[in-house]
Amino acid sequence: MWNKKLKTLAVLTAALAGMLASTSVTKANSIQISGVTTTLTAGVYDYAYSMSLTGNNGLSATNPNGNSLFVFYDVNGLTGSKASFTAGTTAVTDWQVVVEPFTSSWAGNLSSIVSQGGTNEANDLASIPNVRFQYVGADFSPTTTSAIGTAHLFSTGAPGLYGQYAARWIGLTGNTEVNSQSPLMPGSTSVPLPSAVWMGGSLLGLAFFARARRRISQ
Repeated sequence: MWNKKLKTLAVLTAALAGMLASTSVTKANSIQISGVTTTLTAGVYDYAYSMSLTGNNGLSATNPNGNSLFVFYDVNGLTGSKASFTAGTTAVTDWQVVVEPFTSSWAGNLSSIVSQGGTNEANDLASIPNVRFQYVGADFSPTTTSAIGTAHLFSTGAPGLYGQYAARWIGLTGNTEVNSQSPLMPGSTSVPLPSAVWMGGSLLGLAFFARARRRISQ
């Protein structure tokens, strides 16, 4: 009975967090995470991040000032296929999934993604892999916010860490831009949860959205 109550509470809290999140996140211009669901199957968590691109912004694989991408830094416990992309308004073949020790310009355990709008710096340990989703499709610029697909990370680590994420895309003015968020990610150890499907069943889930930010230099 107690486990059933815990499961119900987790789902209800997650639904509330999701609604609040959708309201706040869509105000920014970026490639952004609009929600995350984790599913536990045979000891492996599938972290499914719903990815969106806000209207009148763009994706490009050929922009000379920086091609489009998004990165999850220092992902603990990657296993099996490690990562994949499920199609939305962009196709599976539009994204190359790269697992790497560090990303872009790296020095002193910091990775920098440079754009015309500024530079994003993220803590990045070479001992823990990053997962980069590199855009390789045709130029794409929707006029309204677009659900571009779902990014999956597969890990033995249970939810419990608010990690680092960054993206580069083409902004409203045609310049490349960067943004960052703090999504729910695998902790360093696997901890059993009361439900096989976990959607941020804690008010702490709101921290993912509250900490969403952009680093832009004028």
